[in-house]
Formats: sequence, structure tokens, C-alpha cells
Amino acid sequence: MSSQSLVKGTMILTVAIMLSKILGFIYVIPFTRMVGSDGFVLFEYAYKPYAVILILSTMGIPLAVSKFVSKYNGLGKPEMGVRLLYSGMFFLTFIGVISFGLLYGLAPQIASIVINPDDTTGNSIENVVYVIRMLSFALLIVPPMAIIRGFFQGNQNMSPTGISQVVEQIVRILIVIAGSFVMIHIFHVEEYIAVGFATFGTTIGAVVSCVVLYWYYRKNPSYFQVKPMQEKMSYGKIYKELLSYAIPFAIVSLATPVYQMIDTFTINQAMMSRGVTQSEAETVNALIGLVQKVIMIPVSLATAFAYTLVPQVTNSYTSGNITVLHEQMKKTYQAIFLLTMPAVCGLLAISQVAFGAMFGMTHAQEGGWYLAWYSPLGLMFSIFIVTAAMLQGINEHRQAVYSLLAGLVFKISLNYMFVKWYGGNGSTFATEIGFMISIVWNLVVLKNKTGFSILKVGKDFTQTIIACALMIVTVVGVDQGLNMVLEPTYTMYLVRMVVGIVIGALVYGMVIFRTEMFKTLFGNRISKFKKAQG
Repeated sequence: MSSQSLVKGTMILTVAIMLSKILGFIYVIPFTRMVGSDGFVLFEYAYKPYAVILILSTMGIPLAVSKFVSKYNGLGKPEMGVRLLYSGMFFLTFIGVISFGLLYGLAPQIASIVINPDDTTGNSIENVVYVIRMLSFALLIVPPMAIIRGFFQGNQNMSPTGISQVVEQIVRILIVIAGSFVMIHIFHVEEYIAVGFATFGTTIGAVVSCVVLYWYYRKNPSYFQVKPMQEKMSYGKIYKELLSYAIPFAIVSLATPVYQMIDTFTINQAMMSRGVTQSEAETVNALIGLVQKVIMIPVSLATAFAYTLVPQVTNSYTSGNITVLHEQMKKTYQAIFLLTMPAVCGLLAISQVAFGAMFGMTHAQEGGWYLAWYSPLGLMFSIFIVTAAMLQGINEHRQAVYSLLAGLVFKISLNYMFVKWYGGNGSTFATEIGFMISIVWNLVVLKNKTGFSILKVGKDFTQTIIACALMIVTVVGVDQGLNMVLEPTYTMYLVRMVVGIVIGALVYGMVIFRTEMFKTLFGNRISKFKKAQG
């Protein structure tokens, strides 16, 4: 598979995943306004353990199946992938039922970790249990859906995954916003009931997503035809190979949600050890949760690359085409630098204004402070995701797992202590240390196994740094000028954010469009576009 095909497949998933992430972020703004910081953190108490259990229940199946299908398609044995698909759907349905039972049954124990029953200033254990159980029903549907998405990706068809994710998100958001509004403003129920109803939107969105995938199933019948087996292979051997891919994928996929769950489940107790009430600690927890939502938007690019990178790197590596492999790795790093870094630097430049414009003025200063410190993690998350995907693509699954575990050891060891010492930003410092350890580990292994060093794109990184530095200086200067003439109101914060985004995009664009890196990645497409227009 050529590097151009990598970019094409990635662009399909990038647009879909980024749109899904943006939609998933936008709804947080009105939802937080309706339920407040206590309601939002209640939402987070349910979603963080749900995300971890979901990854464990799907066991990295989308990426593992895509790798399995891609491998056997390349060997001229597509029937192996079809056989895996049909048996795997039954298996993951069973796993989904077990996962649902675990989350539903363990809800009281999970709630008791984050809530102190002796402090009644915040949410109650009963409220947390209710919301977790409302969300748990989605686990009955999502796991079997994951294997279908992976099957399409293995056939180099990224549209079903992308479209189904976007539709799922749209339906979920409509239910979250409309449902919360109706429950609070028409039926006048307590906020925790509205939050529980909002989480149930995840289940309904998953059902609609299944309908979309079924439409693609009917549209592409040739993918699913059961043909005579050219080579007899037992289900035991099939699943042994699949799990050898899936378990490392699942563990690495846990990186971001586990890091964030550690924050959610330790911030309250650590902050209360500083002498604050549970309600005040939950406010900090909610602000950190909102910042994490913002940062995950630029990270969605890396997620899209991970989805498409694994099967294609596997193809190049197993066929011994090292030249193509190096080109794929180079373009991946370039794209991460080109697209993720300016988003991260932009958030850093207007952090307080951006937080106030998105989530209101009440906590704009404190939330903006957290956003400024958390912003660099957007780039670190992205680099970790793509380097872990590269390791898995060259069958170094264990190294990807070891690097993650090494980082998590430091995160778990430092988080409570750092939050106690430095407040909410302590969790950010612990996360940065953990991910830095994992990234360095991944880069060293990739250099040893493939001969490609990230230093080979050092020039591209420098060009991006220069463009981002000019952007930050310009945006901060313009924003400070606006700050002197505009009142500190919500509307003016919104104006300043929009102006900052536009100015930043123009400055960064004018610099980066002239670089060799941009021409390498998008030069052919621009030439074709100009010819079409001419």
C-alpha cells in the first residue's frame, strides 16, 4: 500500500473522527450550562470507567481485525477474514453482556471511590450509581459493532467506520441536549436524573450506528461472501492469532482513558487533603474534565492515523518494503507536526479567552490556567498514539505495552502527591512525565527495529516550531490589544476567541504553506486542484 493511499485513507477517517470529536465537544458547552459543574462531573464519573470497560470488552478488536483481514487479503485468503467476522460477532455479543453486568453491578463500588459519604456538599453516591447504570446499557451493543468496523477497515474501506461514528455522535448529542433540556425545563426533574437520561443517549446512538453499518453491509455484499477455505484453520488458531494482536491493541488503547480516569478518581480526595470541601474539589475535577475534552479534538488526527497506519505498516514491513515503510512513518510524523501542533499552540495562546468563551465566565480564569498547562499534552498524546501504532504494525506489540505500563507506573505513583502539592495542575504534571517516558521508549525501539529515527524529520519539526512561535506571538499581541479596549464579558471573550483563531490560522498558514514539508504532503493535491480550476 503506497504512502499516498495511507494519506487518502487517513483523510477519510480524519474528517469523520475530527467531526465526531468536534460534535462530541460542542454538546458539552450547552450541556454544562444546563447541568452545571456538578452535573458535568457526574457525567464524567460514569464515562471514565465506561470508556475503560468498553476498551477491555472490545479488546482492541477494530485495529486487530483490520490487521488480520489486511494480512489474509494480502495472502489471497479473504475467506479467513469473513470467517472471523461471523464468529467474532457472537463472541463479542457475549462479552458485551458480561461487561454490562460488571459495570451495572459494580456501580456502587465505583461511586464510593470518588464520593465521600461524610461530605454532603457535592454529589451523592446514589446519584453516581444511577448515572453509571444508565450508561452501562450501551455495552450490550457497542462491542459486536466494533468487529464490523474493523472488518471494513481491513478491506481498506474507511467510510463505514467514519460515517457510522459521525451518525452515532449526532444522534447521541441530540438526545443529550434535547433530553436534558426537556427533563430540566419542562419536567423540572433533579439534575442527576437529566444527566442519567443524557448518558442513555449513548445506547440509542449505538443502535442507529448499527443501522448505518447494516446499510454498508447490504451495499458491499462481496466483502461478506463465505467462500470455500483454501487452507483449513481452526477457530482456536484464528482467535489465538487475533488475540495476539488484540490484547496489545486494547492495552495501548487504554492509555488516554486510563490516564484521565486516574485523574477523575484521585483529584477529589487529593484536593480535599488540601482542606477544600467535596463540592470545591468536584469543581476542580469538572474543570480538568472540560480541559481534557478540548485537548482531545486535535488528538483525533493521531487517532485516525492509528486506525489506518497499522494495517498498512504491517503490509510494508512483512513484505520487506523498507523504503515505503520509512516514507509512511515520515509522512505520519509530518502530518502530526503540521496539523496537531498549531492547534495545541493556539489553545495555549488564548487559553483563558477560549475557556471563557466555551464554558462561561464563572471559572474562565481558573479553567484557562488549567488549559494552558494541559495544552502540550495534545501533542504528546498524538505522538504516543502514532508511535504505539507503528510498533504494533511491525509486530512489536509487547514493546508498545511495556512503554505504556512504564508511563502509567509514574502517573499512578505521582498523581495524588502532585495534586496535593500543586492543586489541579499536579495531575497534568504527572501525566506529562508518564507520557514522556512512554514516547522516548517507543522512539528508541522504532529506531532499533526499523532504522528510522524521528530525528530525520527534525527539519520539519523546526519549521513547525517557527511557524507556531510566530503565530503565538502575533495572537497574544492582538489579544492583549483587544483586552485593553473590550469589556471582559462573555460576548467579548467570544469575539476575542474568533479573532485569535482567524489571526492564528492566517499567520501559521502563510509560514507553513511555503515549507517543503507542506509541499511534500499536499503538493500533488494542490497541483491537481489548480489544474482542475484552470
